[in-house]
Amino acid sequence: MFIVLHCKRNFASYLVFLPAPLAREYFRGDVVAACALETGVSLRCIATDKSEANICSATSLEDTVTVIPKMHLESGRLKTVGSGTADQSLFNLASESAVYIEGIKYSWLTNISQKEKGNGLRGEIVDGSFDVYGLVRLPARKIRLTNSNIEFKYSLNGIEVYGVVIFVLEKILS
Repeated sequence: MFIVLHCKRNFASYLVFLPAPLAREYFRGDVVAACALETGVSLRCIATDKSEANICSATSLEDTVTVIPKMHLESGRLKTVGSGTADQSLFNLASESAVYIEGIKYSWLTNISQKEKGNGLRGEIVDGSFDVYGLVRLPARKIRLTNSNIEFKYSLNGIEVYGVVIFVLEKILS
């Protein structure tokens, strides 16, 4: 199937509803995802209404989806649990560098080819235990590590960076 979605108006007509709700600049994510899966149009194109030449054309799923390893974080250890798929238009990263890590409350898409100890969100191994921390470099080769549970200072040489976090997904638990 080949569908050309030139703008939000065509997106609305494809989904059989009036384009007026789209003027609000936001709409339900499940609707966007369903359209992307059915048409093969990239999520970025549908959600932002922008693409090269302002034309969003459907392509085969093989062209837009990549398979990446999936790991589960359990008690400070990463366990390989298979693989998952991701829309390549959402991140500019080679699939061999991407790993999806699933935790209890958060999940992270991580670039494991970047190992530098710079400021930002990183997957790190501290004292043999893996977790995701916000890293801030301090004077005297010290760092401050923070996440939703803890904040502490540590030696820069005392950590091993597993990778740089690209996306954080938060699970909404009831």
